[in-house]
Amino acid sequence: MLTAGPASAQSSSPATNDVTLVMVRADSLSDVGVAVSLVAAGHGDAVLFVEEWDKLGYDEFSVLVTQLPASLLIVGGYDALISTLEDDIRQWLSATEIERIAGRDRIETAALAAERIIGDLDDPTVMLANGWSLPDVGTAASAVATGRADAVLYSSVSGLGAPTRRFIENSHIDSIVMVGGPEALRPEVAQEARRHGHPARVRRVGGATRVHTAALSAAAALEAGARTAVIADGWSLPDVGLAASLAASLGDAVVLYTTTDDLADAAEELVAAQRPELVFVVDTVSGTQHSLLAQLGTSVPQAHVIRINDARQAARYALRAVPATAVSQPPLAAHQGATTLAVGWSHACGLRTDHTITCWGAGNYGELFSPDDTYAAIDAGPGVNCALRPDSTVSCWGRADWELPEVPAGSFVAVSTGGPFACGIRIDDSITCWGRSIYGRLKAPEGTFTAVSNGNLTACAIRIDRTVTCWASSRRFEIVPPEGSFISLSAGGGYACGIRPNQRLECWGSNYDGRPEVIDGTFSAVSAGRASTCALRTDGTIVCWSNDELAEAETPEGTFTEIGIGLGFACALRTDATVHCWGKNTHGQAEAPIGTFAVRSRE
Repeated sequence: MLTAGPASAQSSSPATNDVTLVMVRADSLSDVGVAVSLVAAGHGDAVLFVEEWDKLGYDEFSVLVTQLPASLLIVGGYDALISTLEDDIRQWLSATEIERIAGRDRIETAALAAERIIGDLDDPTVMLANGWSLPDVGTAASAVATGRADAVLYSSVSGLGAPTRRFIENSHIDSIVMVGGPEALRPEVAQEARRHGHPARVRRVGGATRVHTAALSAAAALEAGARTAVIADGWSLPDVGLAASLAASLGDAVVLYTTTDDLADAAEELVAAQRPELVFVVDTVSGTQHSLLAQLGTSVPQAHVIRINDARQAARYALRAVPATAVSQPPLAAHQGATTLAVGWSHACGLRTDHTITCWGAGNYGELFSPDDTYAAIDAGPGVNCALRPDSTVSCWGRADWELPEVPAGSFVAVSTGGPFACGIRIDDSITCWGRSIYGRLKAPEGTFTAVSNGNLTACAIRIDRTVTCWASSRRFEIVPPEGSFISLSAGGGYACGIRPNQRLECWGSNYDGRPEVIDGTFSAVSAGRASTCALRTDGTIVCWSNDELAEAETPEGTFTEIGIGLGFACALRTDATVHCWGKNTHGQAEAPIGTFAVRSRE
């Protein structure tokens, strides 16, 4: 089954983008290798790793509903990913074409993928790897990604296996490149390949260890012009799979292996000689790559080094490599807080279907006039707005005295503003804050995060482990979040509310005004204001708690996908993509403009 998703995704499926995702069970390492080879050969844009065999987690669901792929390839049999997953995904993304590639074993699955890849190619080159040695499979897939081979086949340590043997016999193969030393592929495998692959040339790329084998394979690609290296601990199989999938998506990247916390001699010599411009260090398991990063600073001081901490971050980089022409709308951030409707104290803004911004209400600080550009997400505060562009840069406008328009350089995946300062999640999942530090305490917490929400002088964020941390511009505004996991949150005036994984709503902080005390039901979204709180139930209906003008207004009926709270008024995005506002209307803030707005499914 699919884990509970947002109500906004349940009724209709929006148009898809020209993107193909390859889905695979994360711990099915042989299937990971096949998925990587498909992406490396151009038959997919990125690998989507699924942690559990019978359901999608919120991270995987978010990638699907934000990328809206035209095609989804599932690699592996029903013991790896249950058949009902396909039915669940079709329910949410009815326009996505879903296909499964699965043989009776890993060797046949790889052969089926190779048949799909090679098709009518003349004189292809195939990489042959031990299907039980994921490091060698990653090296083979890297060769496909850099154009030195066309497909990957599996064998056992001592024999080709019937599916690989039939493929070699029936295909006009020019070259068979065996990956790994004699311990990975015995000499009889080479003999069998020559016997059945005649007149194909058979050669071996193999070193004394997996580190040396990867370095030997990568050397040719780097010498031919590849400028990106993806480095992972060669003994950490999850990191090996993630590194291979990232390299496959990037296209001009090679895979190199290290020991646990050391850049092995073969890899160090290669990067020092070839000097790649971009280096990814994949470390999702040990978290101890500190000396490795120091070595890279010495070996390739000119390189831009990026550390990858989890599969979601790797997927984001992989999808950024998709040609812009393939995406019919700006890519949507896979983070909480990425909204298409934003409500400040006395104004509101919405993201139109063409991804321009329309604002209405009070405009004393220029907050109604957005820069002429397209955007992927927006947030609003008192007299100010901040928005995320498709190129991952941020633009803020409005109150100049708060210094918010002075946005730090670099790439972001989410942004939030609710008072005199704004905070954004960078592409490495760290948080940066900027603006006016009224009480001299603007620094954000350290760590990696999936969501951030700024209230009035208070901010809260969800860490990678789904726990919440809060901070404030003064100790008097600090609030202490409850323990446990949350999947989304909203910070308001001295309090915050969050939604648990079971979709229950919980609030903490000051009891002043709009914080609800007793909360029944399940919810998909929440917006905390200065004196009001509104939330979307899982059926898409709205419930509000208020002690200002909003309490006097009638809450609208119908179903909605997003909700935002201001001072005495609120706005919500209907499932038909129109906006409805209600409550205080002194500046026209409750008079939403006509027309449709971009509908985004929440994570």
